[in-house]
Amino acid sequence: MPPSDMPNVIRRLTADRKLSGLVSRIHRDLHSNDPARRSQGALALKRLGFPE
Repeated sequence: MPPSDMPNVIRRLTADRKLSGLVSRIHRDLHSNDPARRSQGALALKRLGFPE
């Protein structure tokens, strides 16, 4: 997904009341014992525009 689409994605997730579920899943992945899940969580944050 191109970075330019992220604002609309965030708006849609917020409107559909799904943003908190996404954030919870990312948080869980970041604290996982599985390195692949931690990497996925970090990539998700990066795509959402958060710094490393």
